[in-house]
Amino acid sequence: MKKPLAVVAALLLAVVAVRPMAAPPDPPFDGNVASVVWGARVESITGATPQGPSVKSPDAARVMLMPPYPGKTAFGMQNAGPTDVVISFFKHDTASIKSVSILSKPQVSGLKDVEVWASSNPTAAADTFTKLASGSLPLESNPFARPEITLTFDPVQARFVKIRLMSSHGGFGTGVAIHEIKVLEAAAPGYVSLVARHPEIAEPAFMAEATKALAAQPPVAATCKPAATTPLQPGNGESRKVLLVTSNYLNVAAGYIPFRIKTGSLPTTHTSKSEELRIFDRLETTLVVSDHAQPWMLADVDTVLMEQACDLRVMSERFKKALVAWVAAGHKLIIHDSDKCSDPKVMNYASWLPYKFTSDNPGALGKPGAALKVVENNWMAHTQRGRRGFVDAAAWVALSPPANELGDSNAVMEWGPGWCGNMVVRNANGIFGFVASYARHGRGLIIWDGLDVDMTSSKWMDIVHAQQLAQGFNADNLPCSVRIGSFAVTTEPRLVSRGVQPGQTYTYPLSLLSNIGYKGTVTLSAVPAANAPDVKPRFEPATVDVSSLQESTLTVTVPPGRAVQPFALEVKGTAADGKTNSLCLELGPVKAGELSVVSTLAPPTKTRKNLEIILDASGSMKTLLGKTSRWAVALETLDQALNGLPDDFSVGLRMYGHREPSTSPKTCTDSELVIPIRKLDRKAIIARASAFKPKGETPLVYSALQAPADLKAVGGGTVILITDGEESCKGDPVAAAAALKASGLDIRLNIVGFAIKNPKTQKDLAGFAQATGGLFYAAQSGATLGDALMLAAIEKFPYTVYDAAGKTVLSSEAGSGSDELPPGTYKVVVKAGSKELIAPRVSVALGQQVTLTIAMKNGQLVLQ
Repeated sequence: MKKPLAVVAALLLAVVAVRPMAAPPDPPFDGNVASVVWGARVESITGATPQGPSVKSPDAARVMLMPPYPGKTAFGMQNAGPTDVVISFFKHDTASIKSVSILSKPQVSGLKDVEVWASSNPTAAADTFTKLASGSLPLESNPFARPEITLTFDPVQARFVKIRLMSSHGGFGTGVAIHEIKVLEAAAPGYVSLVARHPEIAEPAFMAEATKALAAQPPVAATCKPAATTPLQPGNGESRKVLLVTSNYLNVAAGYIPFRIKTGSLPTTHTSKSEELRIFDRLETTLVVSDHAQPWMLADVDTVLMEQACDLRVMSERFKKALVAWVAAGHKLIIHDSDKCSDPKVMNYASWLPYKFTSDNPGALGKPGAALKVVENNWMAHTQRGRRGFVDAAAWVALSPPANELGDSNAVMEWGPGWCGNMVVRNANGIFGFVASYARHGRGLIIWDGLDVDMTSSKWMDIVHAQQLAQGFNADNLPCSVRIGSFAVTTEPRLVSRGVQPGQTYTYPLSLLSNIGYKGTVTLSAVPAANAPDVKPRFEPATVDVSSLQESTLTVTVPPGRAVQPFALEVKGTAADGKTNSLCLELGPVKAGELSVVSTLAPPTKTRKNLEIILDASGSMKTLLGKTSRWAVALETLDQALNGLPDDFSVGLRMYGHREPSTSPKTCTDSELVIPIRKLDRKAIIARASAFKPKGETPLVYSALQAPADLKAVGGGTVILITDGEESCKGDPVAAAAALKASGLDIRLNIVGFAIKNPKTQKDLAGFAQATGGLFYAAQSGATLGDALMLAAIEKFPYTVYDAAGKTVLSSEAGSGSDELPPGTYKVVVKAGSKELIAPRVSVALGQQVTLTIAMKNGQLVLQ
């Protein structure tokens, strides 16, 4: 069920509310049953028209009209007639009331005529209200005064009070504004007050439950042990009823994530609903500003999401205490830290969270981040492509234009022993640290997320937020394999839990991460569990100087001769200054095999979007290919290939043999950069190439040697050289390949041999390309030439694995590591641009690792 944000056409927020700098002590009950502290709420506002950009809702009216902190600015309405504000008491219970007080504005926008109506009917139907009193306020000329009217009446039982604002001193159309509404409870013999009838307003039942849960919680584990649950499980339920706590929602743009959650709608940057994001449709959310958050509100929700709740000083101590207890009783608190919350004295989680915690905040700099790593696979974020919750860290960092949710992210600065980390990033301050963490508290869970929350252009951040909501309410499904410390010891997340066999040796690449600029010499050791005393770990190197992100390798040899039982291996780092941290590895009997797909065809990683095409316009390109010439086919195919390139590529065009005939002494240096490397302009490239006719020789090697100068300004890239013949100007391809590699640029030469049938020529061209790290592609027709062009520039090779029944069991990308599969026979389909490479029968046995390789064989793309 989703609960849309009630947009009430009654509300004009004339001035943004000013929040108090510190929360006053929790007030005693003063008889005002219209106070949020005691459970009152604004049910509806009717009879006014909207004006201005501000958020218009009863939620906002509550902030401005109801104690504990009303009156900071006026609640204004542009009305063409009477306006009704309906207020209810705690859980729509009845209260005996005796008076209503209204604090108004001065001058023409001040209230003039007002009526008070009440209803004890549970439905609050319009015809169930009875008029109790009416009155008028005189015009107040002093602009600093706040006129007040109190209407008294005989005590009456009511569930709802309707304040009818009849007119202002400026008349209809000029608007009316008020500061505060109070409804006082009456006392009478035998009458039990609303607060006495509902002690849960101040002390909800979960407070006692929390005490029991905390007494049963074991201390933070000193050593690691095998997890009780299988990795990547969702846990015990998902968020459905969310209390969304913000600092100020009175004038915030509706595009922010909180309002997308509130309305149940998805981020507008996505054209389709992925599996993760569908949770937004299932949420029922209540908004509350942080200084109005009250303990009683927690009883009806399963999740509290603090979104840009920057100034925590205004949050009542009673609510903070209740919130921590509510978590312990089996609920979930999600904290979205933000670049909008840059003052640590204001944020100050450490004063009330159960574990010590502060964060580094770079502020709203709008800068990209770097070195994002998922260090633990769990339900909220992981590296297993094709499964719900997958986060592509490399693609996230490489977004173009870069998204600043990483650069402006907060990082954990101080921490207690209970915090576990699952993502790290280097933010705009240059701070490399944890940007996502969690902690168990009693039967509940606290999740902290330092991503810049107002950035909604990245699907990865939206997926992370959705998965936090989909995570269960306790930490039983979360491995806590990486604890936050001055440094952290990590490995590839997929290797944290691993099946092993007797007599085999396994390798773990280790990363030692400096947290918040820590520097120290760390010695690595490993402590096998008691049930695996003969396991032999070895580190290379065993001592590492940690300053940012350093590497080591762990090899683990499992002794032969007996069956493997589940056991844990604690990889411990001990620094010279006494600081320690551990990585908990889980090993056990093999329950599956592994499948991986790798590619030898990927272009240079750093400069893959820079592409230079070198086009052969030598005389032989006039030769017929079917009913037309090779040149005409090459131009048509080039046009089609350019249309298949992404818009964010930078592409240049060099041509040779296009100006000088074969008899010219200049023919062997006839090579020209006709379009420099720049943002892809398809029409300009085709127009320039089409302006020439094939003429001269084939200075292939000379043209390739010009690539470093052509690509220097952009730092390197991929070169695709299209030719229909061998070098004809005595160029030395071996020396040329060495020169390209010695250029200092990230350059890879791919050669597309067009209509070349001579095996020796193909072999020579392939050797030239491969010596630079590139490949040779044989193309005998326009269609295969187009495929070769596409493959030379392709970045990713996604693949799908199907079981014997044709059901999809895995979706991944070549080069993303191995994935476990139950023993069986599978079909693997790799997408290479518009082509499909199929391995129809791939057998995976228990404990076996099967690797399929995408490669070129005899000029053809194969999966082997």
